[in-house]
Amino acid sequence: MLGMHRSGTSATARLLGELGCDFGGELLSGRVDNPGGYFEHRAVVEAHNDFLRAVGREWDDPRPWQEEFGSAAAREARRSLEEIFERDFSERDLWVLKDPRLCRLLPLWDGILARADVRFVVVHRHPLAVARSLQRRDGMQRERALLLWMRHVLEAERSTRVWKRAYVRFEELMADPGKTIPGMMKGLGLSHRFDRWSGAADQALESSQVHHSVEDADRSLLRRDFPWVHRCHRAFCELDPESSAGSNPAVETSWSELEAADRLFHLGAVVPWVERMAECDADRSLLRRAIKEKDRYVVSMERGRERREAEQEEYVASLSATVARLEAQREEQESYVVSLREALARAEEYSASLQQGLEDTRAASGEYVDALKEELAVRDRRERELLERIESLESRLQGPHPSES
Repeated sequence: MLGMHRSGTSATARLLGELGCDFGGELLSGRVDNPGGYFEHRAVVEAHNDFLRAVGREWDDPRPWQEEFGSAAAREARRSLEEIFERDFSERDLWVLKDPRLCRLLPLWDGILARADVRFVVVHRHPLAVARSLQRRDGMQRERALLLWMRHVLEAERSTRVWKRAYVRFEELMADPGKTIPGMMKGLGLSHRFDRWSGAADQALESSQVHHSVEDADRSLLRRDFPWVHRCHRAFCELDPESSAGSNPAVETSWSELEAADRLFHLGAVVPWVERMAECDADRSLLRRAIKEKDRYVVSMERGRERREAEQEEYVASLSATVARLEAQREEQESYVVSLREALARAEEYSASLQQGLEDTRAASGEYVDALKEELAVRDRRERELLERIESLESRLQGPHPSES
């Protein structure tokens, strides 16, 4: 799938995914500007970016290619891309490879795709809508965005002339999928495989976010202020979506105008600007790396903050549970202390009762002992009296009998 950045390629790829096409492997995750996802193979995008960095370029560099595709960096990129293709795509029945960089990097894929039955979906969107989206997302100047759009669409068209391809105008796809999708499938020669697509289209396109539309005033502005871009846009709008192989005179005219501008660069009329642009590109690369580092640091700090907050919440919950448990234990202990105090009061009352009973018993025992002592004294006295009588009787018995005298 080919198309300039911010041209609706993600929505179109989502549609093909709903229809059963495979994306080959791990995909880039969505971001704020495209939360639904990009549907771009992560390893392919990384290989493309590695090549661009190796030849001193970025994805938003609008300059023409020189000898980059014959460099050692290109050979290394082809080797990496061939490994990815063999691993993730070669055995799949129906797959989609999508990356806006492909518009300008298809020469890296020529030898790889020549062995496969490849058809191209080329997504076209109004250049001013693309420029506004890039300005909002990246702060890109409108003039640079329009030149970049023109470079992407023309190089994509020239690189796919020998292939079966279908052009999709994104505005028409969103407005009337019932007419656009059958034409796209017919142009690809795949109508027999997608006879039931309406439900998938509704689901895929309803979730797509379109932030920038084009009004009549925009069309007038493009025609008045950017006639090259306007003529290029009109040339692509006039292409037959179902039969677009080979060259087109209007597209060739746009190519001629762009190549004339490229020759002007080479003649040195604005070479200082080109050199300064290269310096700015290098500075921008450093800045982007710094921003990426900052973003990674912010993400790391955010994750750390979330982790700490989770740990704190867990700790607070644990403390709350501990406090609740200790509070319950305290209430239980207080209740136990109250019951102990009540038992102690009862014990003290019982002890006092026992003490009083003991004192009463002692008093009663003293009186009883005194009575016993008195009774013993009486018995002793009686016993002495009896002994005295006994002694008196014995003495009488031992005295002279009256008859003897």
